[in-house]
Amino acid sequence: MHRARGYGALKAILGVLAEMEPLNLTEIAQRLQRTPGSARDYLSWLEDVDLITVQRKRYSFEDPLLRMFVRLNGRPVPPTGEELVREVHLFAQTRLPAVVREALAAPASEVSDDDNPNTSFRIAEID
Repeated sequence: MHRARGYGALKAILGVLAEMEPLNLTEIAQRLQRTPGSARDYLSWLEDVDLITVQRKRYSFEDPLLRMFVRLNGRPVPPTGEELVREVHLFAQTRLPAVVREALAAPASEVSDDDNPNTSFRIAEID
């Protein structure tokens, strides 16, 4: 019985952090409607298994991909194809370097080999 209650609380904490992070102990406890001491115990368990991390008293997911997974699959209904595309797009957009984001945003007709800094070779023109 104790394990079942703990499982539900741990899942709820992951759900709260998946929606918004980083959060401090008081914010998490208020969202779960639990005491800060109880929430701290559950958070320490999640921290012990490296699912979450704490920096400056604020808790967040250790792995951003896990956060996206919990956001999509921690609900009673499975995600739709549109939700999957939106979440993956947001995930990639926040983690790609700015140069790559700009290249992906530009239409293919506007990008030439001269504009691409990653091209390591040039074709020599012979008259």
